[in-house]
Amino acid sequence: MNTSTAKILMASVILARSTSFLFSKICLEEMGLFELLAIRFFLAFLILSFLYRKRMAASFGKNIILRGMALGTVLYLVMGAEMMALKESDIYLTAFLENTAFLFVPLFLWALQGEGISRKTAAAMAVMTAGVCLLTLKGSGNLHGAAFGLAAAFFYGLFIYLTGRLASGEDGLSLGIWQMGFMGLLNGISAQAAGEITMPSSPEIIGALLALTLLCSAFGFTFQTVAQQSISTEEAGLFSALDPLFATMWGMIFRGENPGLSGAAGALLVLLGMAGAQDGLLFKIRMKFRFLMKSTLP
Repeated sequence: MNTSTAKILMASVILARSTSFLFSKICLEEMGLFELLAIRFFLAFLILSFLYRKRMAASFGKNIILRGMALGTVLYLVMGAEMMALKESDIYLTAFLENTAFLFVPLFLWALQGEGISRKTAAAMAVMTAGVCLLTLKGSGNLHGAAFGLAAAFFYGLFIYLTGRLASGEDGLSLGIWQMGFMGLLNGISAQAAGEITMPSSPEIIGALLALTLLCSAFGFTFQTVAQQSISTEEAGLFSALDPLFATMWGMIFRGENPGLSGAAGALLVLLGMAGAQDGLLFKIRMKFRFLMKSTLP
């Protein structure tokens, strides 16, 4: 897969996964968070392992199992923190807090691999951070919700970093499927321990659960692993900034959320930060950035 195709796939993955905030919010009205995650990811594992059984058999080995276990464990932490944040916060606030993961990825690269942070990346991070701050000014979640959102961001940044490390030399699709299986297993154990053993009954909840399973999990998480084999870890972290933009849109359309003028300005800054990181446009728009900051802050 060439770099351009991988970037398109990564953007498609983020678009699909952005709907998970909306569908999860719906499911949490009736289901426990561990039960929801266990059903969602274990069903995705069963479907994908059947469709790609020959490919998984060909790549089967101790190495890919251990790597899938490691990635699945980190995803278990990401999703648990995300669900807790969604219980207490708006969709857009949870999405943007979690996706400050793009700030942690360069820090992981610096701390664990000794890679320096370029001026362009640092500037892009600053612009996107300002955007996130503007988007969360109207956040209705309490301190606990915000804390869980930031915890999800830390673990998601770690997941992006580890995927870049562990996917190398492995069949990306098979690795993504194995991480699904371990996600389902860990959440199933947690659901049993928490006594969350009730099946959804309403058509709305069942439909949202199927969307989470097929669109967000089977496609979203699995093919991120495939896409990251052809793009850099730093680029993958920057792509994650698209997730809250789309999630905010779904929240506004289907849940009536309103981030306000500061939220719209924040979304624009995130897009401008991504553009600057990708092709050097950041310094050309810095005067526009200063104007937006002055005109949109309440």
